[in-house]
Amino acid sequence: MAYRIASGKHTREVILGESVPELFMSDRDIILSSFYEARGAGDRLRISDLIDARSISNDTAGHSTKKRRVTKSIAPTDEEFSRLDEQFLAKRIWREAGPDWTCPCCDRNKKEICRKSNRDNWTAGINRFTIFIDETDIESLKRRQHSARSSKIIGGERGTLICHDCRNVVAELQRRAPGFNEYSLTVDNIRTLVDQPAPNAPHVIDFDLAKTVVLENAELEEAIEDYVRHKSISEHFEIELLKLETLPNIPRSEAVRILGYEYSKEHGVSLEDGDAQIEWYLSEARRFSEQYKSRH
Repeated sequence: MAYRIASGKHTREVILGESVPELFMSDRDIILSSFYEARGAGDRLRISDLIDARSISNDTAGHSTKKRRVTKSIAPTDEEFSRLDEQFLAKRIWREAGPDWTCPCCDRNKKEICRKSNRDNWTAGINRFTIFIDETDIESLKRRQHSARSSKIIGGERGTLICHDCRNVVAELQRRAPGFNEYSLTVDNIRTLVDQPAPNAPHVIDFDLAKTVVLENAELEEAIEDYVRHKSISEHFEIELLKLETLPNIPRSEAVRILGYEYSKEHGVSLEDGDAQIEWYLSEARRFSEQYKSRH
């Protein structure tokens, strides 16, 4: 461990063009980083994540010694649901779902996701959820493979609408194990964990199984991190291009050449390859912008 620290192997990644800062690392950071680097490529059991999640998990969450109040499953009458539906139509996402919507995780419809709160009020909700799509473009795969940490390459994302009880599975998992995030579970994962959903009632979830499922998603989470970083770099070059184009006598072609030169110098590639890489990043930034508009 001392040799690795002295060799400067425990550094943080920085944005392109910035020097690597000397940052303090706690004992916990050093240990987790060591486990992460030591594990074999493609190892789906993320030892570092397991230790991290275990060190900060709240084992008492969901295990109160007090006797829990059992909520009865009560369905709204047709008249009650008609009033609720009219009330919830004020929410954009409820309108967007449409009258024939069913949750892709639990297959319940709008009436079946309605349930009474402890205060005897009807409650229901629909939430946005992100689905990540594998990259299929040959050029993008070729350009991204050399820097990707995961063998899985994500090329885009789309949104879907899930019920509040299914979204709460993710939120409750994060509460019990703060090391996890909103992308730790997929729609298929939630569908499996929900298993036998009951209408007008909260889901009963085995959260020990949920934690195991998350650890098995190690490759997916790495691919998502790569994807987010790729988006950030693409948008960075688009912003830099816009800045250069505001200068006098700097047309777009010259701005690209300037960015291509800086990229070539930074990465040790030819000027032609640098220009081509910048053009590709800019095309990716445009694609991400269109993707965002289609989702909103």
